[in-house]
Amino acid sequence: SSRVLWTLAVTQLPISIVIVGAGKANFSKMSALDGDKGMVKGSNGTAVRDLVQFVPFREFKAQPVDKLATVVLAEIPSQFTAYSDHHRIAP
Repeated sequence: SSRVLWTLAVTQLPISIVIVGAGKANFSKMSALDGDKGMVKGSNGTAVRDLVQFVPFREFKAQPVDKLATVVLAEIPSQFTAYSDHHRIAP
């Protein structure tokens, strides 16, 4: 899909992508972009690191907002470190 191709195209960049799914939609395609279960793969290769954090809002709407913020931002430090390590840049 174009989402996978785009994600793989930017995997070499110093970028983290945070997606918060709102509503009752089926977010399986967004979840597939989140590299928690393995690196994203597509016709143009495999991601070199996890750069997407997907969080369905419906799982947090009855919880304090700081819980959502914690989960949304949880992977950014490790994504930054993975980028730095891959490019041999001291953080």
